[in-house]
Amino acid sequence: MPKGSPESGMVIVPCELIVDNGKKLKEIVLELSRRNGLEPAFIEWVEGHNTFCNSLVDRIVPGKPDEAEMAKMTDLLGYTDELLAVSEVYRLWAIEGGEKVKRVLSFEKADEGMFIQSDITPYRERKLRLLNGTHTISVGLGYLCGLQTVGDCMKDPAMSQFIYNVVHQEIVPAVPVDEESARTFADEVLDRFRNPFVVHPLINITLQYTSKMKMRNVQTFLNYYQKYGTAPAYLSLGFAAYLLFMKAVKAENGNYFGELNGQLYPIKDEQAGYFYEQWQALKDNDYQSFTATILANKQLWDTDLNQLPDFTRTISQYLENLMRHGAVHTIRQFTHAAL
Repeated sequence: MPKGSPESGMVIVPCELIVDNGKKLKEIVLELSRRNGLEPAFIEWVEGHNTFCNSLVDRIVPGKPDEAEMAKMTDLLGYTDELLAVSEVYRLWAIEGGEKVKRVLSFEKADEGMFIQSDITPYRERKLRLLNGTHTISVGLGYLCGLQTVGDCMKDPAMSQFIYNVVHQEIVPAVPVDEESARTFADEVLDRFRNPFVVHPLINITLQYTSKMKMRNVQTFLNYYQKYGTAPAYLSLGFAAYLLFMKAVKAENGNYFGELNGQLYPIKDEQAGYFYEQWQALKDNDYQSFTATILANKQLWDTDLNQLPDFTRTISQYLENLMRHGAVHTIRQFTHAAL
């Protein structure tokens, strides 16, 4: 039976934003090969002579600009491009591999945003915790303050102070990478948030809010407690705002809506029904019991977050403040007290 040539093996780099994307792609290719009855020699060739690289892409791409911005760009370019998309200047493409991968992917040298290294975990942790995690922990608070975009948040004195403090004081120390590298990346993240040419609506970031909170922030909570043993104030306020954002006042045909200043907003989250039930069950403004019930839900968090000392009480107190005084008053009071 003929066998595949080792020299014909490829370096394969998937770009899906999932952990171990190269490993998962290899598993899928091998499983499909078996299911479709491909020759053992082919399967051996795939497994033994092809390199599936884990990779990480980091670049905010809001996508197609609105009509006004498209008109400006059309005038600037001198032609119409229906596929035109907007992205930030910052870019990172980290690929996991050794010398063979570096040799084949020689284009690494063409751009300073490319890295081929034996372990890309630090790059993934930095992006997940410092960029994505900061988005997630601040988006609910910003939206409840009446802000519309990430750029709006960075222009608002209280909100921008909150974002700076949460990332530098609580997230950076809790990320398991070199702290100097983490701080440098955190400053880059803040600059990216300020980019006036990237319009990133907050409501878009709230899509699947709960799963994002779990994936991006829960480990940060745990790491912070392991290091300091106390409740992180900014992260707790951000989590309280998330709970309030998830308060639906209307359920219709499986769709849920919250309310802010008399206007409905969509809650597009697989757990929206669960939160609707929990808010409906709230009695006597007992926010601590309400918070404890949600933090205890291992299906949401894979752990009982009530076990973190004082976390439940801290979040419930912030939630009560948000309910009584609103997000704008709460964050202004909070950032003034923190200064």
